[in-house]
Amino acid sequence: KHKKSKDSSGHKSKRHKKERKRKDSQRARTESQHDQTDQTKDKAEYEEAPGIVTPSKERFISPITPMTPSISLVPVCKTLAKDNNIIITYEPRILPDSKNQLLIVLIISNVSSCALKDVEISIIETVNLKIVKEKEDEINGKLPPVILPGASPEYHVTLSVDNIALNQTVRGSFTYIVKDTSSTSHEKLDFKLNIPASTFMIGELHPGDTRDTFTELLTSNDLSARDSVMIDVQQYDFRHILAKICFHCHFFVVEQYGISASLYSHSTQDDHVCLLVKLVKPHHIAVEAKGSNSTLITCLLEEIKGLFSETEGETQ
Repeated sequence: KHKKSKDSSGHKSKRHKKERKRKDSQRARTESQHDQTDQTKDKAEYEEAPGIVTPSKERFISPITPMTPSISLVPVCKTLAKDNNIIITYEPRILPDSKNQLLIVLIISNVSSCALKDVEISIIETVNLKIVKEKEDEINGKLPPVILPGASPEYHVTLSVDNIALNQTVRGSFTYIVKDTSSTSHEKLDFKLNIPASTFMIGELHPGDTRDTFTELLTSNDLSARDSVMIDVQQYDFRHILAKICFHCHFFVVEQYGISASLYSHSTQDDHVCLLVKLVKPHHIAVEAKGSNSTLITCLLEEIKGLFSETEGETQ
């Protein structure tokens, strides 16, 4: 009797295993069908307007992400000039509620073992760029009369730019006196400050705008300016390519689908720029731009191309 009961239990166990196997197989087929349906739906939602990608609502990416920082979130300090006595770094900052003014924060570090006296800064104004002065014949910000060894005082200069859509260069010089116990010497350090068009770009939507704003822009007649460029991106992968464009030129990713992505930014003067970035062949991308200012998008494409040049790669 015990043997018969054991055999009966064994048959039931086998039937349960077969039933579970059959249900698992049905579940796998059902999930596969759902995945195929979702994939077809995704492709249908990813529509292309002329020269740019129209995003679906589900894939909207907030601009506040580690991969797509804006200038207001991630300040960048760069070396402006240096010699054996002094290192000068700078950080450009867009002034709140200003459409064409830029604050340049200069950090002047005394890396010598001597005191530096009478440090003066001279900036050459141009037709397109002027210094905003607090008082007549004075640029804003004051340096201490003496910069001791190891000290790093800040110096602020506000620039007013007539046409923010242009890539431009500011030239100037620093003069100072090095004084030690036995001698003094007069030194001069020239500098060149590049102000690209992306300096005035803001990689985020306007307050109050919704995720549909990008799509509405593309279907409107506001973006009449168009331009494109093919870029050799060397050995960068696509995610790194997008990160470089977003970080340096202040865009954010609206949507990415495989090796194609839509990017957006706007200037402080409310000029919109939409980019379609595609990996078209090994180590090359095509960047198509639509915007409301033809000069601006041309300058931005030049800057993006420069991000992947050999000289830029050597300096970073």
